Amino acid sequence: SCERHGVLMDMEAHEERFARGAPAALALILLALSVVWFGRRDHDWDLLAYSACVLEQSKSDPDLVHRKVYGLVEEKVPAGEAEILRSGNEYRARLAAEPEAFAAQLPFYRGRILYIGALSGLTKLAGNPVDAAFLLSWLGGVASLLALWRWLALRGSGSASAVTGNLLALVAIGFWFEVPTTATPDALTAGFLLWGALLVLETRRGWLGALLLS
Repeated sequence: SCERHGVLMDMEAHEERFARGAPAALALILLALSVVWFGRRDHDWDLLAYSACVLEQSKSDPDLVHRKVYGLVEEKVPAGEAEILRSGNEYRARLAAEPEAFAAQLPFYRGRILYIGALSGLTKLAGNPVDAAFLLSWLGGVASLLALWRWLALRGSGSASAVTGNLLALVAIGFWFEVPTTATPDALTAGFLLWGALLVLETRRGWLGALLLS
């Protein structure tokens, strides 16, 4: 009986140490993921449109904006991907050749007022909207990772099985979550949503969470 009691105490102590170490382990994994994101860029056509929305704030001539955007494509995008953006299909080839057709696509993107405002501000730091767009997406991804880590820190205490389940779920979400490598508002939106949900469900700052979710 005493031997059995000792074994149970050892198991409980082991689970307690495991539970305490899980948030730190997850932090290291998510830190590694953020480094991978920082070094990776997935270029899609939306990058051109959002870059134009920033550039047209200081350049009112559509032809000039068009030249500047495609100049950035040549400068910042690897040759193979740049070719796809310019002429991957007839539609893209037309947009690359006709400034008027390109400008006609921009009203859809101008509606993301908060994102374009943040992108415009960050462009002053990064030097151009392409680098700024990827930096902004990376920051959104990091915000999401911090929200996930904080959620585990709040909910992850308990049995080793519970911690393992939470850890695997969050890591799976992280490695499938490739949005921060694209130049779109999606990563920033995800960060706001995760922090909003966390604040509403797990803290007394529900009003701030509701503001982030609105």
